[in-house]
Amino acid sequence: MKRDMNLIRELLLRVEDSKMELWVSNLQIDEYTDEEIAYNAYLMIDGGLAEGRQTTEHDGEGGKRPVAQTLTNLTWEGHEFFDSIKNESVWKKILGHVQDKGGSAPFNAIAQLAVLFAKQNLGLA
Repeated sequence: MKRDMNLIRELLLRVEDSKMELWVSNLQIDEYTDEEIAYNAYLMIDGGLAEGRQTTEHDGEGGKRPVAQTLTNLTWEGHEFFDSIKNESVWKKILGHVQDKGGSAPFNAIAQLAVLFAKQNLGLA
């Protein structure tokens, strides 16, 4: 299963907008399977962007995979990251830059680009 930053951005938006705990199994996001949503929600919790409940489930091939059951709220780090990527034009600029440089980047690099482009968008850089 792959980390999908567009999906993570969408999940961050939904958590920020929610006034209650989100059951990951109830989330419907076009173009994503339930498994992709649950895994990327798990990555958000594991990466310190959100709080929630994690578990493992059988993957159908005799193994187990980590998933999130719920997302309850964003952490400080989650709010900081989301504030820097909330603006659609900033997000597209980040994706374009990453694509121009090879198509993928570690989270830390994406977060640094997000801050840089958000500052530029605000006229601070």
